Parts: sequence; structure tokens; C-alpha cells
Amino acid sequence: MDTTAGLQTYLRLSEAVARADLDALFTALTESLPDALAFVDAHGVVRYVNRRMAEDLDVEPRAVLGQPIAALAERFAARFAGGSRELAGLLEAGEAREGRRRELHRADGRVFECACVPVLSGEAFRGQLVQLHDLTARRRIEEHMLHMHKMESVGRLAGGVAHDFNNMLTTIIGYLDLAVASLPAGSEERDYLVQALDAADQAAGLTGQLLTFARLQPVSPTHQDLNQLLERMTPLLRHLVPESVAIVVRRSPQPCGVLADPSQLEQVLVQLVLNARDAMPEGGTLTLGAAPEPEPAAGERAMAVLEVSDTGVGMDEETRAHAFEPFYTTKAERPGAGLGLATVYGIVQQCGGQATVTSAPGRGATFRVLLPSAEPAEPGAALAPSPGLPRGTETVLLVEDDAAVRALIQAMLSRLGYTVLAEARAEEALPRLERHEGRVDLLIADIVMPGMSGRDLAVRAQALRPGLRVLLVSGYSSTTTAAAGPFAFLAKPFSIEALAGTVRAALADPARPTGG
Repeated sequence: MDTTAGLQTYLRLSEAVARADLDALFTALTESLPDALAFVDAHGVVRYVNRRMAEDLDVEPRAVLGQPIAALAERFAARFAGGSRELAGLLEAGEAREGRRRELHRADGRVFECACVPVLSGEAFRGQLVQLHDLTARRRIEEHMLHMHKMESVGRLAGGVAHDFNNMLTTIIGYLDLAVASLPAGSEERDYLVQALDAADQAAGLTGQLLTFARLQPVSPTHQDLNQLLERMTPLLRHLVPESVAIVVRRSPQPCGVLADPSQLEQVLVQLVLNARDAMPEGGTLTLGAAPEPEPAAGERAMAVLEVSDTGVGMDEETRAHAFEPFYTTKAERPGAGLGLATVYGIVQQCGGQATVTSAPGRGATFRVLLPSAEPAEPGAALAPSPGLPRGTETVLLVEDDAAVRALIQAMLSRLGYTVLAEARAEEALPRLERHEGRVDLLIADIVMPGMSGRDLAVRAQALRPGLRVLLVSGYSSTTTAAAGPFAFLAKPFSIEALAGTVRAALADPARPTGG
């Protein structure tokens, strides 16, 4: 073999090896992609499908390779709603220089984006690359974000409405308190007012429950008894389940005290009941229970248990393992689906507890919420019934922009023996504080007011009057004790008993800032 022939043979072999390497690299790359790919040449013949495309179409590659595009379209029609028509519409661009994209929906709820991209070599049209991209996870997140934005908008509206409503309830409850205290015990008129006061208290409680569902209720952990939780929530829960579901309540003869925010605890119970309801579409029995855990082991904290059981469809092992994960759901896709049990888990974890589930297909499910036990706090003088309310003779500067609420608080404080200086705005209160010649012991101010906030007013007032104590009040549901900072806080609506006790506590607390 001469040198020229040998060189030509070497070059042909090198080209073949390089081409094989490139083919192997191409195959490795396309097989590792998360998207499904297929190539249709300029004559409408399927020349390549990767593993993901074969899986998504449930077809063996050899069944469509070398076949007309109709073979691929047939598989699209079997897997996607209108898939054959959509694919035909995408491919009809022929030698168009711009690709086309459509959304395809599978019967199992998954959503894909199908794109057909022209493949060109110079000016020559060589075919089209068909690409399927799974949008399901992205759409689920988008729906969740849309749901959260809607909830945020509703929440802001609810917060503003709650502020005005709480101001009205404060006025109603306060004046009813004053009227009840002025009438002799046993009188018919006093009994009428007591019933009206009970109704107003229930209205305040209802506002709190509605705000709990909107996640706007202030988080304020207090001692709660699980037996009492079941007692007060059962009538509400009855409206959440159909008549075909029987509710059985098993309260413990022993106290089941825990430390938790009452609104969050109610939300946990509601979410578990809703989950049980969905598991019993044909009806069944819903069992609610509360009990202290058996004696804990040495070194372990005592726990109390809230239990919700159903006789529904139950869960297999995989579903049970993912039950508390966000977005995991066996229900029809909808905004917010898969968040209920995740919310339960988050609240329970925040309380230092545990949430578990036992279940089997066809045997229902039992959710157990274990929370650290807590003893009730010692009752204080702040809740002493009239006429033994805590009283005082100090001077109070009251700043409240709502005229009705301002008049009510002034009347309450005067009834309790205090001297009251009342102003509508912070900008009016500071000059009043400067020119007042006598002592001012306490500032009571609404946190949210036009112009200067109650908290900013408190800081400036303490600079003018070192030793001044501060009590901030608010009717906004998004306001918590944290928003009041280092100052004492009282949420609207409140009774004269709550005001009397909180005022005395604020005046007596040496830990509060004095502004000096």
C-alpha cells in the first residue's frame, strides 16, 4: 500500500471513529435531559426519540422510528387531550423559521409544554425537534403563589375591617360593662344587658375564628385545655362535615392543659377534621378525643394528646409517609391543595410537639397531636369581678383617634378612679404632655393612628417624661405583642376588667422602660 492510499484509509477510519464518538456523545446528552425529545425530518419521518419521550408516550422507540409523523401523533392522541390535533398544528409550520409552542394536558392532571423547533443547516430545512417539558410542578407553585396573593389581599381587607369592627365591639362591650355594673344584681334590666354582653363576646370570638382561617390572628400562647377546645369547637365542626358523618367526642376526665395560641390550636383541629371529611365521601364516623399521655419516662416532658380518627378510605404506606409534606395531596388539583396537614405540622412543631398518623387502605386514619403539658397560670387580680376591680388615682394621658372608643376608655378609667387627659392625635398629645404642670403616670395610646404611631409617640413621650409608663392598644388583627415592642399591650375589644388589670400591671411593672 503506498503512502497516499494508507493516508486516505487512515482518514476514513478517523472520520468513522469521530462520527461514532459524536453519536455516542449526542445520545448520552439527549438521554440525560429531563425533557422528552423527538426529531422529525423534512419528509415527516420520525428519526429519533429519547428515553423520556418514549416513557411519556408509553411506546417502544422502535415502534415509531422510521415511521411517518402519524405514528407519533397517534401516541400523542392516546396520552394527551387533543394531542394529535395540537401536534399537527405545531408541525404544520413546515419550513417556518420560528418554532411553535402549545400546552398539552394529560388525564392525570399533569401539564406539559410541547414545542416544535425548526432544525436548519444553512438555508436548508432539515426537520423539526419536538420537545415536551413537564410544567406540572411549576404550575402547582404558581397556583399556590396566586392563592397566597389572594389570601394576602383578602387578609389586608379583613385586617382593616377587623380594626373598625373591633373598635365598635370595644365600645359596645365597654358600655355594656359600665351599664351592668351600675344596676343591682338580680334586676331584670341587668339580666337583659348581661345577655347582650354575652352576644357581643361571642361576636368578638367569631371575628377571631374568621381571622384564624385567614392567618391574621395574633399569635399569643396561653394555657389551653384540650377538653375545653373540643367542647367549644364541636358545634362549629358539625357545620364542616355532612350529615352522613357522625361525630363522637371523647373528653378526658383529667385536665389536658397545653401552652398554645388558641387560634392556632383551633386551626389544627379544623384542618384535621377537614382532612377526615374528605376521606369519608360516603359518610362514616369522626372521633375526636383528648387525653393526657401515660406517665413519661425519666427525663421526658409530660404530653397531652389531641386525637382525630376517621373511618374513611385510609392511606397506603407511601401516602402516609408524605402526609405532612407541603403540596403532597391525593385530592384533585386545586390552589392550596396539600397545605392543610403541612400547616398542622408547622403549628405543632412551633409548639414543641409532634404530629403522627397511623392508617391503612380501607381502615381509616388516626392523627395524634402530642403537645407539651402545661399547668394553668395562677389567677391574678386583673380579672377580679366588679365591684372589686383594681383601681387607682394616677393621671393617664389617653390618645385614641376613634371618638367613640376614646370616650368609652375615658369613662372606664374615670369609673376606676383615674384622672384622664384625652387627645385624638399624637401631634396634639405631645404639646399637652409638655404643658401639663402636674404628674402624668401612664400613656395609653392606639398603635395605629393617622400621622404618628402610638409606639413612636411612646418613645417621644418618655423622653419628655422620664418614668412614664406606657400601655399600647390596637384593634388590628395583625398587631401582636411583638409590635408593641417593650411596652404593655392590650388587644381590642376589651372589657373593663381587662382594662383595669392591664393598667395596674403596666403601672406596677418596673421592667417597662422609663425613658430616662
